[in-house]
Amino acid sequence: MALCQLLYLSRASEKMSMRDAMAIVDAASTHNAQRGLTGLLCYGGGYFLQVLEGDGDVVSDTFCRIARDERHHGVRLIDFSLIQARRFEDWSMRLINLDDPNLPEESHRPEKFRFDRTHPFFSTDPQVAFWMLYDQKMQALAKG
Repeated sequence: MALCQLLYLSRASEKMSMRDAMAIVDAASTHNAQRGLTGLLCYGGGYFLQVLEGDGDVVSDTFCRIARDERHHGVRLIDFSLIQARRFEDWSMRLINLDDPNLPEESHRPEKFRFDRTHPFFSTDPQVAFWMLYDQKMQALAKG
């Protein structure tokens, strides 16, 4: 299948800790690298926003597995589309915790995305959600 990108949103279970999220990312990094997947997972306000890129069948299978994971609920597919090139090729998976108290206040939910009222923290608009994630990627790369 062709190169695809998938974005989804979910709510973390009450039992989910940041240590749990980091364990997910560690396991996903290895698994995704073996399957040719790239992506970014953002956590903030009790929600996850994730982008996955790769072969469409692999992305779809991975999303189905993710959707069954009990560490989150209310999984909502935001976008699944064909793409010409990867945008998150830097990582097989990376976690950005927007609730990190060490981040500057404006990084917790960047001001330019606060106009979006489709969701309490992230966005359900495919373009806005993508650019939120891409903006986080660029900030992470700039920090090193």
